[in-house]
Amino acid sequence: MCTLSVKLMLRYNKNMKNKYLLRTAISLLGAIILFVLVVNNSWMYKSPVAKVVEVHNHGNTQAIEVRLENGRDKGKHLHIINKYDKSKVYDEQYYKHDYVFLNDEYSGITGVKRDYWVAAVFLVLLASLIVIGGKKGTYTSLCVLGNIALFGLIIYMNIRGFDILHMTVAGVVVFTFFVLLVSDGISHRMMISFAATLLTTLLLSTLIMLLIWNTDIDYDFLHFLPEPFTKTDANHFFLAQIIIGCLGAIIDVSVTITAASMELVERTPDIGLKALLSSVRKVADDINGTMISVVLLTNIAYTLPIFLISMSNEISFRTVISHDVYFYIVRSLSGMLSIIVAILVSLFVTSLFARKELKHD
Repeated sequence: MCTLSVKLMLRYNKNMKNKYLLRTAISLLGAIILFVLVVNNSWMYKSPVAKVVEVHNHGNTQAIEVRLENGRDKGKHLHIINKYDKSKVYDEQYYKHDYVFLNDEYSGITGVKRDYWVAAVFLVLLASLIVIGGKKGTYTSLCVLGNIALFGLIIYMNIRGFDILHMTVAGVVVFTFFVLLVSDGISHRMMISFAATLLTTLLLSTLIMLLIWNTDIDYDFLHFLPEPFTKTDANHFFLAQIIIGCLGAIIDVSVTITAASMELVERTPDIGLKALLSSVRKVADDINGTMISVVLLTNIAYTLPIFLISMSNEISFRTVISHDVYFYIVRSLSGMLSIIVAILVSLFVTSLFARKELKHD
């Protein structure tokens, strides 16, 4: 009997190992194929794309030979002179094997084509999720791809004339449901997290909307704002940014609080409502500081390049704070506030569920 058990265990381990190796091989092969496709996707661009085949450096001047990768002159070799400043703040130095964009006259380089490096990092992420996470990681990868497609649809609809704020609100509902469905499936915990997330987003959006609509904001320094714009367009665009920026933290907090409360109810069916809320509050205290730090450090990372470039060009610290960084500060404070609101709302929704489950008034 013991020998049979050992054989079955060894066979099970061997099957698991074979599945793991097969999953790894398929993930890596798929990632490599997609990376090669992105490297050779120059035909998708309207702007001229060229590959640097030779570079000769003479001080801060480069004599560059490039080969066109798209358009009717594909395959044609050109010679371009590139001058760059030592600081490389506004200019770039180019290297052999770089893919670059050219102007319409083929007389100068306008920028570097970096989409394949972004694709490489993204494909490594997806492959890692699938290899390490298995079935759950595969669902997570599908969720990431689905959400990217959703936000791509929002951008497309906005280009077609739909209001960005209205599309964002609709996208938040679908995005939240999709994420929670993949992580928890259809369950009580999923529905509670979904309700807590939407209620938190509604309360936070209402509060921020009232502040924005009653504040005189100079939107000339808001990055990526389509022009020409009206004050309403700018308000909607800024509020949409805040909602999307806060949603990740809201979902994370809501899921954590809900999962903790559900676990307590399942493990201790006779727990009282007061004891349940007290225990969940301790969990909230533990995640509160770390989540706020994540939001703060993320926004610091956004603003650091702006500070460095502005200060290098003799723009005063006060000017940077009051103009460019102002929007990052608002988004950062909104993100921190969303964590507090999410904790309170999750506790409220949890208490309603607990009253029903535990039959306590």
